[in-house]
Amino acid sequence: MNTLENCVQKLKPKNFSFPVKDILTESFQIWSKILFLGIFSMLFTFSLISLGMLLCNNYWNISSIDNEFLIALKNIPLKNTYYNNINSSKEIWNIYYNYFSNPYIIIRFLILLVIKILISPLYSGVIYCAYKYDNFGKASFNDLISGFEGKRFLNLIVLNTIYLIIMICSIIFMYIPMIFFAPAFTLAGAFVAIHNISAFKAIKYSTKIAYINFGKMFFLTFIIFLTGNFLGTLLMSIYAFIFTIPFSLVIIYIIYKKIIGYNFFYKSSAEANEK
Repeated sequence: MNTLENCVQKLKPKNFSFPVKDILTESFQIWSKILFLGIFSMLFTFSLISLGMLLCNNYWNISSIDNEFLIALKNIPLKNTYYNNINSSKEIWNIYYNYFSNPYIIIRFLILLVIKILISPLYSGVIYCAYKYDNFGKASFNDLISGFEGKRFLNLIVLNTIYLIIMICSIIFMYIPMIFFAPAFTLAGAFVAIHNISAFKAIKYSTKIAYINFGKMFFLTFIIFLTGNFLGTLLMSIYAFIFTIPFSLVIIYIIYKKIIGYNFFYKSSAEANEK
């Protein structure tokens, strides 16, 4: 049994006894030091997705389909009577069904999904940059793109593909399955980014950690969601995500470090530095 697995096996609920305030404070300190690397990762990601969207819209004239969908929704009369609300709900359902069953919408969705999966190692790159800066005092562009190297790239692609498939399937059940799956996957990316282990081992370790103290892990995952997604949405600007998403990724690293423990963590850091 390897050292990392030993460490995970020995974890107890007491390993989660750290205040959220400390996590946010440490995360902010590291985030501010790797800010430009985080901004670059988000700008590159958004630019590539926007380019994919633009090419799809122009090639298949999907913009007109989008406009018809929005106009159809806007023209639905919503009245206060129970009967009319039922009819409106049925009409809304038909509009959504016709829109999302359109083959061109499906093709665009799949293309954008592939782009998102292929670019996802940049997210793990931000986690790795946080690790490098915290342990070695510096992080570089090469650290940011380390997720695109060899087996680490393949493992991150597999990991993100599994996660997106689960997330898409959970839409059918009103995202309820994500209550259980999101905490279980929270640290998987950090395991792959820092230790370059297989995606399935990363999921195994992350899941085991989550269910040692599920309540605390669920709360921490909720904090990550608030800082990375909800805060950006609340500010009603895509530019806000350029700052909030990297910050949430640094939070993942800090949670990972505190749970795994300093003894193992700094030993691993020293070994990585020697290599």
